[in-house]
Parts: sequence; structure tokens; C-alpha cells
Amino acid sequence: MVYGDTSQDRVQALRSVNKGIPNSAVLLSTPDEILHVYTMVDPETQKEVVMWEDILQAFDNAVQVRNKTRS
Repeated sequence: MVYGDTSQDRVQALRSVNKGIPNSAVLLSTPDEILHVYTMVDPETQKEVVMWEDILQAFDNAVQVRNKTRS
């Protein structure tokens, strides 16, 4: 996990959200609720990815990833 200034690093912001909550009901997050993990570049697609192991290190009970929810 990453703390502090992340403006120059390849990182992805993550936060925990209960999977039973619909996207429309997700409240705005506070800076204390957001964690940053390092991303890696996939050698085949050249896209940045987050390793599942890094997500589990940040959120040990994670079961899925949501994309494009309210921040």
C-alpha cells in the first residue's frame, strides 16, 4: 500500500464498499477511506493493472471489484 503523495507513482485508489449496496446508494468517500496500491503494466496489453494479492492485502475480506462507482 502507498501513503502520502502519490502524484508521480502508478497507483490506483481503492476503498471498501459493502457489495450489497447499489452504486446509486454509495456515499462520497473521505480521504481516510481511500487506500492507494501500486499498479503494474501488463506486458501483453500495456495497460495498468492491480494485482488481486495487493487488493487482499488492503482489504482482507474482499470478494469482488467494482468500477466506476461514485468517489
